[in-house]
Amino acid sequence: MDIDDAESTEPLANPISTLNNTMGKLDNAIDVAIEFEKAVEARKNIVLNRVQSPLPSICMYTFHDTNETLNCIEFSPDSNLAASGFSDSFIKVWNLKGKPLQSVVIDDEPSMNKRLKGHSGAVFGLDFSPDNRYLLSCSEDRTVRLWSMETFTNLVSYKSHNQPIWDVAFSPNGQHFATASHDQTARLWSCDRMYPLRIMAGHMSDVDCVTFHPNGKYLLTGSSDKTCRMWDVNSGSPVRVMLGHMGPINCTSVSPDGRWLASAGEDSVVNIWDLGSGRRLKSMRGHGKASIYSLTWSADGSVLLSSGADNSVRVWDVKHNTIEAGPEPEPFNAGETSASGEMDNKGVGSKNPTLVDADGKKKKEIVSTPDHMGVYFTRKTPVYKVHLTSQNLCLAAGSYFGE
Repeated sequence: MDIDDAESTEPLANPISTLNNTMGKLDNAIDVAIEFEKAVEARKNIVLNRVQSPLPSICMYTFHDTNETLNCIEFSPDSNLAASGFSDSFIKVWNLKGKPLQSVVIDDEPSMNKRLKGHSGAVFGLDFSPDNRYLLSCSEDRTVRLWSMETFTNLVSYKSHNQPIWDVAFSPNGQHFATASHDQTARLWSCDRMYPLRIMAGHMSDVDCVTFHPNGKYLLTGSSDKTCRMWDVNSGSPVRVMLGHMGPINCTSVSPDGRWLASAGEDSVVNIWDLGSGRRLKSMRGHGKASIYSLTWSADGSVLLSSGADNSVRVWDVKHNTIEAGPEPEPFNAGETSASGEMDNKGVGSKNPTLVDADGKKKKEIVSTPDHMGVYFTRKTPVYKVHLTSQNLCLAAGSYFGE
């Protein structure tokens, strides 16, 4: 067999298969070109030195048939439990995962919620310990009670105030707590002692709220005298007095890095303060003339959430137009979102969004400051509490005031 005969024995290539392979390569090249064009267009839309924090997701819990007796709501740090205080002097605890709660006591039957009885007056404030094992409550009966979340029983009753107590807060280490009272004082307590360690006196009216600094060395208070004060925990003396609100202060919250304080209240304004100097950095408006009940920061301290009597949860870009805040955020162009997931007509970033209530009637337009990122509306539920998790999920709760 010669060379020519050997070559003639090889199978001929299939022309149809060769054409299909060639067309497949061309299709791949076209797809790559299309994706390349998309990447180029996306790159054109990227603006350097501009940042934009994302809007959080909202999970709203609505309490029905409370007959206006619900005073306060609190979420546990791990977001598994919710507790509420009522004017009927009792507390209810729920498992947000929908599982029955069961005490470690053997003869206790599991139930969907636990009813804690012990106070003899309306319950005005609640706070969970950092390890989720305990719950503090304060009441009109001038006492603070410590509850176990393992047995759902009262462990200790603390007495010192001579007037109703409006708020209570655990320290970051969980060993101390603070109270705010109608007697115009805030008091520092240790969980293992029956009497207060420090009495912070200086406010000219009710102390309405207390918040610990993340380092645990300072205590922040808000008062009906329209001021916020920063107290040294070791000495009990004030180190900052912040003036600027035009009404009583309902809530305060310190940023995770401890630099800034957010405060809000009856004047419908959220103020941001620099704790290093005690000066006000800016005021944020958007709740109209409604009272603001709760504030919470995102984990990175760039976003603040507020809720109030206008049946809404609002999202604020704290670093927008704030001195030493870094790059300016981009304008937010998404639509306004209600708690039911419906989108309003105008963008979140617009200053005069068109608002429509549950009956389809046009609401009065509210002018928001430029740092207002978005708003989530409920139908007829004032939002008493907002709690932002590390996964950028906001838990909100309120009592339904419908017909």
